[in-house]
Amino acid sequence: MHPSSFYAVLALALAPSAALAGGGSLPNSDGWAAVTCGTRSIYPVAERYTFGLIDVNAPVFGASHYNAPMFHDASWTVDQIGNVFGVTWDNDRDIYVTASSNIEGYAVTGTLPDALWRYGSIGGGANSVAAAGTVYKIDGQTGAVSVFAQLPQQSAVIKSVNYGTRVTGPGLGNIAYDTNHDQFFVTNDEDGTIYRIDATGTVQSSFDPLGADDGSAGFAPRGERLWGIGLINGRVYYSVWPAEDAQPTVRSVELNAGEFVPASDRLELTASFVNVGHPISDIEFSADGRMLVGQRTMASFDNFGLTYSELDVYNHRSSTAVFELNGGVWSEVRDWGISVLGGNTPESYGGTDWADLDGVNDVVWSSAADMLTTSGGSHGICGIRYVDMSVDPSAAPMPISPIRYDPNATGDPKGLGGDIAVIGRTRPPCTGLFVAPSVDTNYPSCNHFTDADLTGGLPKIGEKWCWDMQSIHPNTAYWLYGSIGKPGQPYSLFGTCDIWPDLFALISFATGSTDANGNRSACILIPNDPTLIGLSVTMQARLCDPTYVGDKPIAGVPDFFSNAICITVGCP
Repeated sequence: MHPSSFYAVLALALAPSAALAGGGSLPNSDGWAAVTCGTRSIYPVAERYTFGLIDVNAPVFGASHYNAPMFHDASWTVDQIGNVFGVTWDNDRDIYVTASSNIEGYAVTGTLPDALWRYGSIGGGANSVAAAGTVYKIDGQTGAVSVFAQLPQQSAVIKSVNYGTRVTGPGLGNIAYDTNHDQFFVTNDEDGTIYRIDATGTVQSSFDPLGADDGSAGFAPRGERLWGIGLINGRVYYSVWPAEDAQPTVRSVELNAGEFVPASDRLELTASFVNVGHPISDIEFSADGRMLVGQRTMASFDNFGLTYSELDVYNHRSSTAVFELNGGVWSEVRDWGISVLGGNTPESYGGTDWADLDGVNDVVWSSAADMLTTSGGSHGICGIRYVDMSVDPSAAPMPISPIRYDPNATGDPKGLGGDIAVIGRTRPPCTGLFVAPSVDTNYPSCNHFTDADLTGGLPKIGEKWCWDMQSIHPNTAYWLYGSIGKPGQPYSLFGTCDIWPDLFALISFATGSTDANGNRSACILIPNDPTLIGLSVTMQARLCDPTYVGDKPIAGVPDFFSNAICITVGCP
């Protein structure tokens, strides 16, 4: 947005779906969801997708499944990109997914596990250490997949309770995009480190928050291993895998000019979920600063119950929750962890995001299991209006909009739920930076008792900003003018009154008339445009009152002036 306009004012199906023609344009406009998921050996090789897109623009809230439009590219299969979890999108609508070693514990009740477990050939191969550390880029126009970055991994024996062992790297966690600096942050399972990656895929720096990595191959230990990641107001928020008897935590570290400030690292919250010992795998912020988190049950299930696991995923018992920051403390205000089946049985899969339906960030989408009592429960992604999310974790939220991973499934299919990112949804304007809004009124004009008094509130991106002018000139024409930037040397009018805006770059902001008391005020909406952050504007008012017969600041001239104000647009 040009500064002069300041005032003017993929989810996937495991079953076949329509594939995009080569060279075509992706359906990644606003309201399409990018989703990662697992797949099974029962599907034809060419249809074993682990990434896809779903249109969530028109969710149907009710008690039945909604068969939303779905799209896949031929390269989005487990053979080519492997198992992936984390997903995000950049300012150009390109999509990024992270390699994952997660594997479904079981596929269909009463049957042997048949989920597929491997890394992608594009990254290097099924058991390639390089592939284990791969961030894939999916072109926003063609759908073509390429290697964006490959983070450090070491070869180790990684073991699944149901699928045996592999010798490879442990994979990555999740990924977040910094809209202000066009860069990415990725958590690495291997070394418990956050990597900062620029738009070309080059690692710029890293941050190991909880003790230096000891160099051992394999997963970083619990208490040091990281997963979910998100950004707001110049801080990177990340989750820490807890001990088996502990709750997951979220910490944060400050950024300065896009770079880590290690000494600023701090604990933000400790969750109080029903399911202890399992990590938060996704962190997403609303435009107004609410924190949405998804928990993931990392365990294998058998006749003896749950066994904690580094790799195996159980498709029940995890929560999706919203936290709000009040007085510097994050408090849980909404919970979507309870199955619509009723009872104390959370059903989230760990992937979640905000979406815009009738307003900004008014719907929450989450990967989920047993979404409905029909069809054996059914697994997929599930939408709910934020106002319908319960403040009581023991209550089931309704109505919901459930979309199955496999729209043609019958019985009780077990899909490996992954992450979700809703393309085009309103993001926080301040991710990798924080600029405090400010207003300075200390720019006098004539220092005369007839001067008008111009004031304004704090200008915050995406919010209304109001100005107010008080004068002794009722029903008088005024002109509010200004210029981009902070005041420089003022122009002295007749050696009597100072004009602070740049006379060679004046912008007309408003004209009109004062009221019967000589006052005027108005509000405008500052667009939710990150390019406006840090923008300074100098404003001043001129009034023309030919009926005034008293002493004037400029003899014989019916013009009167206000002080000037300088506002700097900042973060909410």
